[in-house]
Amino acid sequence: MKPHIGIDRVTGFIAHLVCIAGCASLAAPIPEAPLFTVHEVQLRAAKSYGNPYRELEANVVLTPPEGGAERTAPLFWDSDATWKLRFSPDRIGEWHAEIATRGSTEEAVRKEFIELGTVIQNHDPHRRMMAIHPMHSNGSTREFNETSWMSFGDYQQNYDDLHGRIRQSLRFNQPVVNSEYGYYLRDQDGDGNPDKENSTTLDIMRHATWDIVMAGGYVVTGFGTTYYGGNRDPGPFDLKAEKNKPWEAQIGHMRKLFTGFDWWRFESHDELLRCGTPRGRDRRHLERVAPPETAYWCLAEPGRVYLLYVRGLKEPVDLALGPSIAGLKARQWNPRTAEFTPIQFRPDAGRFSYRPPDGQDWLVVLD
Repeated sequence: MKPHIGIDRVTGFIAHLVCIAGCASLAAPIPEAPLFTVHEVQLRAAKSYGNPYRELEANVVLTPPEGGAERTAPLFWDSDATWKLRFSPDRIGEWHAEIATRGSTEEAVRKEFIELGTVIQNHDPHRRMMAIHPMHSNGSTREFNETSWMSFGDYQQNYDDLHGRIRQSLRFNQPVVNSEYGYYLRDQDGDGNPDKENSTTLDIMRHATWDIVMAGGYVVTGFGTTYYGGNRDPGPFDLKAEKNKPWEAQIGHMRKLFTGFDWWRFESHDELLRCGTPRGRDRRHLERVAPPETAYWCLAEPGRVYLLYVRGLKEPVDLALGPSIAGLKARQWNPRTAEFTPIQFRPDAGRFSYRPPDGQDWLVVLD
């Protein structure tokens, strides 16, 4: 529709302005505006924007009485969902006004990022891998998978269902990364209780990381003392904080383990596992998201290498191996200490049954 601004012989008023990005309403009755004075109209958008300056560009295209050259005046964000127009009528008569936006705000921003990525790709002499930070609360970048420059099946900022969300993005046959899933022991308010998802204890941080990796994903791990330059922790910014050392050691164990294999050949094969205990769901710890207490996952290059990760189990879990198991040996690996322990391996009808020594997390390597 085309709202209009009505200007009488002495004063002016705006009768309708009802469309910001598809839907908005006047916030208050419109007073009369004298000729040549600034008139302000307040509108209320149908929703608020996290970054209104970035997410919405809206202008009013004004047509003077009896035609003439159009004039464009920007709407500016005031607060929450409130936007305003300021206009000084310089002609008597009826003014017509139309709100002009950049179409769907999210789509407009998405197109800008796609164009920017293309420019970077075309001017990078090193042809480096490229990704983008997620735009939405779902924490995924799959909306960019059809671009020429996206090097990843997903580049997540995701805190929930860590294992499952990685598996969802594997179908693009590109590396899948969770770049923000936790910041070890981050304590933003300084009350002594860590307050970031998947970050409240050493065990929880480790469990979260293994849930991602055992789905076939990669991680960018984080620390409270370096998050936001140390400004989301009591501080100061500290790369060598003593409290980080246990997690630095344990994620170092993980890296060393995987680099001992052709890890890029591994794929998620949870379907090979059977256990009488169902897998758990995400839980809460210190009022923050934490990974399930009970989990069992399998990464494998079938017939050659199998990695079986378990935690929270009191009964055996069976791994279906199939007929190609000649020469395989089994070792138990401790994710906390990186210690290997041989396991007696007696395949029974093409399967391997493992009973963990306790409810902590353990890894079994068959190769």
